[in-house]
Amino acid sequence: FLGNSSSGLGDAQRAVLSYLQQTKAVSVGSGLETRIIISAESDDLEKYLRHAQIITLDNNGSGHWTIMDKGIYLPKDVWFISDSIESGNSNWPTDGECVWSASQQDEEFRLSLTRSKNGEQKVFEESPEGTRFLFLRCLPNGNFSSSSYPQMPKLVFAKGRLIPSTSGDLIPSFTNGKEIAGVQIQPYGGIFTLDPQDFTYD
Repeated sequence: FLGNSSSGLGDAQRAVLSYLQQTKAVSVGSGLETRIIISAESDDLEKYLRHAQIITLDNNGSGHWTIMDKGIYLPKDVWFISDSIESGNSNWPTDGECVWSASQQDEEFRLSLTRSKNGEQKVFEESPEGTRFLFLRCLPNGNFSSSSYPQMPKLVFAKGRLIPSTSGDLIPSFTNGKEIAGVQIQPYGGIFTLDPQDFTYD
């Protein structure tokens, strides 16, 4: 793990690794597909690419997703790196972004809050007008799935700051390609951590 000098990246790495293990346990224990969803709505600055949550496919065939927890946030000024974010550093690592379970060509995963059939709990349902999420899919055998096998999902996060975009909206900006870390998932369930030296720099 990264040390305390890494500006919150070590804390993020430990939290994400623990969350992946928790997701695997939920999926295996329930026998149901389970996902870690990452908020991908840029107008919600508190959650955008900082908030992760576990959901499980409802087992009664409703198509609903059961919300398993309140989720976790990355430490202050740390964001997941997605292809929707441009790094301001030409020396950014070529592999310095997340790999999700869905490819860019897949339909967007959008969820809306609703009530379960018995009205007892809030659940998510897929909806074209819902909130957009990125996700990692964990199968009931405890393995995470990839849309681009043998490339496997990974979560990459970095230290950044909010700056105004050309449209005036605040967006995360990243200028130090060495303030980066991650967690890589392996094909048969293994998970290992990524430190700055594990990324590829041109």
